Amino acid sequence: MASKRALVVDDSKSARVVLSRMLEKYGIVVDAADCAEAALEYLQAARPDVIFMDHLMPGMDGLQAVREIKANPATAAIPIMMYTSQEGDLYAGLARASGAVGVLPKSIHPIDVTKALYQLQLLPDRRDREPPVLQPVDGEGHATEAAPLTAATPAPDPRLRGLIEQLLREQSVELRRFVVATLDSYAHRILTELRPREPAEPAAEQPAAPEQTSAGSGPRWVGAIAALAALAVAGLLYWQVRAASERTE
Repeated sequence: MASKRALVVDDSKSARVVLSRMLEKYGIVVDAADCAEAALEYLQAARPDVIFMDHLMPGMDGLQAVREIKANPATAAIPIMMYTSQEGDLYAGLARASGAVGVLPKSIHPIDVTKALYQLQLLPDRRDREPPVLQPVDGEGHATEAAPLTAATPAPDPRLRGLIEQLLREQSVELRRFVVATLDSYAHRILTELRPREPAEPAAEQPAAPEQTSAGSGPRWVGAIAALAALAVAGLLYWQVRAASERTE
C-alpha cells in the first residue's frame, strides 16, 4: 500500500517539526510550507492526502488559504485540518464554515493526531485488520507453510499423565494407612473406656461413694461418645478420599 502524504503549513519551524515527527511515526510522508502562499504554489503540482493548516501566518492567513483551496475544483476534495492555538466552539464553527474538517490544538498530543488520522480515514480501521499470520522459517531463512490453527487443546504428555497417576496412588495408600491407624487408635480408646474397672480393696463405705461412681462414669461415656464421633468422621474421610482417588484415576 502506497504511503499517505501530508502537507503541514505553518510559519513556525518548531511547530512544523513537532507535527511532522508525529505523523511520520504512522508512516506518513510529510511535506512542509512556511506560509499559505507557498502552500498554494505546492498544490499546483502535488496532491497530498491531507493538509494541516496554521491560522495566524504572515500574509494570507489560514482560513483564507482554506477558502482558496476549496474554491479550486482540483484541490477541493483534499481534507484540511486547522493546526492552531485558536480554540473554542466559535472558531471551530468558523473553520468548518470555511471548509476545514476540524481543529487540532498547537499543544498537541499523540492521541490527538491518532484521532485526527482515524477521522480522516488515513489509518486502517483497527476492527478491519486481520491478525498477522506468523510463518515458520527453515534453517536457511525461507518461510514455510504455517500449520493451521485449531481450537483443540494439545494432548497431554503420556509420561506426565503416568507420573500424576502414580503420585495419586501413593497418596491414596498413605491416606489409607493414616485412616486405618486412626481407626485402630480410636477403637483401642473406646475399648479402654468401656472395659469395667477392677474392684478396689474393701473399704469402709462412705455415703458419697455412689455419687463418686456415678460422677466417674460420666467422663467415660463422654469420652466414648467423642471417640465414636471421631471414628465416624475418620471413616467418612476415608471413603471421600477413596472416591476422589477413584474418580481421578
